[in-house]
Amino acid sequence: MSLGTPCMPTQEMHLLDHLVSEPAPSGTRRRRVAEGVEDLATLQSRWSLLLARQAGLRVRFSNHDGAFQFQIQDVRELPIAVAHVHRVPAFLPDVEVDPFGEAPIRLEALVDDGGWWRAELVFHHVVADEHSVEIIRAGLAGEPASDIDDAVFYAIVRQARAVAKAQEGSARSGPLAALDASTWKTQREAASRGGHANVLQTPRMVIPVPIADVARGLRVSVTAVATAAAVAASVRRSAAGPQVVGLPFSLRDEFGFDSVGPFVNVVPVIVAAPPGCTIAELVENAHNAILDGHDVKHVPLWRIPEALGRPRGDVHFSPASALEYTVATHAHGTDGPRDRTMQSLETQSATVHVDVSVGVDTVIDIYEHSVDSPGMKRGGLGAELAGALPAILALLASDPDAELPSMDDRLDQPRVDATDESAVAALISQLAGEILGRPVAAQEDFFDVGFDSLSVARLVGRSAEYGVRVRLRDLYSYPTPYRLASRVALWANSKETNS
Repeated sequence: MSLGTPCMPTQEMHLLDHLVSEPAPSGTRRRRVAEGVEDLATLQSRWSLLLARQAGLRVRFSNHDGAFQFQIQDVRELPIAVAHVHRVPAFLPDVEVDPFGEAPIRLEALVDDGGWWRAELVFHHVVADEHSVEIIRAGLAGEPASDIDDAVFYAIVRQARAVAKAQEGSARSGPLAALDASTWKTQREAASRGGHANVLQTPRMVIPVPIADVARGLRVSVTAVATAAAVAASVRRSAAGPQVVGLPFSLRDEFGFDSVGPFVNVVPVIVAAPPGCTIAELVENAHNAILDGHDVKHVPLWRIPEALGRPRGDVHFSPASALEYTVATHAHGTDGPRDRTMQSLETQSATVHVDVSVGVDTVIDIYEHSVDSPGMKRGGLGAELAGALPAILALLASDPDAELPSMDDRLDQPRVDATDESAVAALISQLAGEILGRPVAAQEDFFDVGFDSLSVARLVGRSAEYGVRVRLRDLYSYPTPYRLASRVALWANSKETNS
């Protein structure tokens, strides 16, 4: 989830260094904060609640040999960032989060600093290399930076330089070495010197950049940037050659269509991630592949029923798309002083399918989107789309920017009384079960049974079909059907009382 409100330059930025703990005479650990001294349990509770509400990050604290550590409850829901920056906004806005993205927020484990245990939080930044920063600056030409002032920015840059210098020669040590997407020399640069391409050898200059500015500079969504950063970091850590990856490009952000309610339009663009790749290179390659390499028409899913002339309840969408690809590895000789094996990667028939069930006996593949390697003939939309849904293509050609109808006009479902706690709990359990494909009991934790960020978005949208408004922060704070229903009913009752 990405917080929807940027931190303004006038808002206070501060170091998290005051969040430390020290042994008390009784042997218990206490945490010293700016306002005074609190016991560790209280502080842990506050951090857990804050992260659950603001980022959907479910954290458990544990004590290992006197060192308190954070444990992520569900790795699949771990929000992604690749910076190690000690400065965070003092004020985390209490706003609705974006259900279509991943939060650029990450907790580091407590670090031993001369007998003190320091909690470190990374928020709203990625670490970009110089090449990526130049592209970002060019993309932001004439636009103000969104969430960080010059003084703080250069303070972070100085700190990043100091960290990079201190880590020189110890490639595997420190958080920057482990997490940064663009810290190390690329394979191409190493090969140009005639030596082996060791991508984990020499650190480069790294610059923390607000993730919102990175996304705007590269003209993509925050989700795509965060994913690209994580992919590049993974490639550098593994040093195992190219990888096939899918970057999530939102139709809403990249192509001007809106994705609302339960129908989430996200296209995984298949690209090859070579050793030494940067955030900007990954994003640019993926963006070019889908924009320049194909004559692509993307169809907002909500238009399908009306284009087919079918009742809305008669058209259903598959809960997830499937990616199919094959990887080929080839050996190539080089003219350098040493022969070495280079891995090249081809993505053959990397297709994304979304099945649409019409009635009881007809299944249509809404689009077949193939992305091939640069040396191969590029694919495009499958013939199924043009053959089965001509009305949609005509609708797109004539009115691609038509105003979205309201959700109530699009979705015909029986209304559920939001003040009836039992009815709401039953509805939420039913919808969660439909999303996961298995029953979900009223007392089961959504995230323990397999919910992820897309599942959350679907549950919020599906609930709205029945007239039940589920707020995202409530879903993360009360992650069972029973507790969430209690919160929804309380909120609905308060609205009725005030009105």
